[in-house]
Amino acid sequence: DCDEIGKQWVSQGWNSISQVYCNFYHSIPLCALLLGDAAHATSPRIGQGMNTALADASALNNLLNVYNDDIEKVLLEFSKLRVKEGNALTALSFYTASKCPSQQLLLLIKENTWAFFHRRIPWLVGQHPMRAIYYKNVELSVVYDKMTKLGIIPSVRQVNDSILREHFEMESGMITSEDKKGARSVMKLYAIFIITAVWCLYSKNWLGVMVVSTSKTFVNQSSPIF
Repeated sequence: DCDEIGKQWVSQGWNSISQVYCNFYHSIPLCALLLGDAAHATSPRIGQGMNTALADASALNNLLNVYNDDIEKVLLEFSKLRVKEGNALTALSFYTASKCPSQQLLLLIKENTWAFFHRRIPWLVGQHPMRAIYYKNVELSVVYDKMTKLGIIPSVRQVNDSILREHFEMESGMITSEDKKGARSVMKLYAIFIITAVWCLYSKNWLGVMVVSTSKTFVNQSSPIF
């Protein structure tokens, strides 16, 4: 029953049906192709799932016009154009936000600092790659390339995959939770240290004390003009 299958599908949480990766989106013998969530379902973190699905449909329409409805050519070219975008969508959704609190905090600080300087000196500091998704007509594969070259995706991938692997090992009984208590304690202390440092850095009172202290030192060390 299609209705029953549909109800089961939509009743599932996104995390139980997400992260679909495909090496190609077409089948010439079946004369069929995949697009939208069937090709690249992922988490809704960056809010580009529907946009990418619409881009798939637009690309298919354009290819049908370019190749005069030659289905075989259309299918081959569709995969060539859209697989990189679909996989970029999935990777950007999962590997630009860290499951480690301290790493995620640093990512947010860096992104907001980048945005701060971009607003004030845009001629020198360009738009952050992830924010460019929402302000410019930019392909996700281009954003993925930039985020990879910045080292963000490789570092987050290493952390996230490690955390998922650890979770699997604990759930499956390969290791016990006690084995990881020491490491978790260290990570908690590190996270507390980072949060405290950031709070001090942006605290107005702290900055005020520094300004007053610096001013007093300058006045004490300055020579009289007359």
